[in-house]
Amino acid sequence: MHHLEILSRSNKIGFRSLELQNIQLSFSDHLLSILMSSKALRQLTLGCIHIPIEALVLLEPCFCGLTELRLKDCPVSMGDPELIMILQQCSKLK
Repeated sequence: MHHLEILSRSNKIGFRSLELQNIQLSFSDHLLSILMSSKALRQLTLGCIHIPIEALVLLEPCFCGLTELRLKDCPVSMGDPELIMILQQCSKLK
């Protein structure tokens, strides 16, 4: 958790590819900050993590640039409203 806190404080973060699978932590404000800073994000892999709807609204700029999205075990951890919102925000998916 300490590493996420340090990364979330940086305003120079910009991941192009991010893999959030096989992690044993819940969605946090630190992770939200990291994702919101990654406006150049093009590839995202989501594992078994639940992203609250309130956070999804804030993440629209992050998701709208994605060209590749991998959902692994997300239907188990997220409900249909969350998944629908993510897919609607990903307008550039291949």
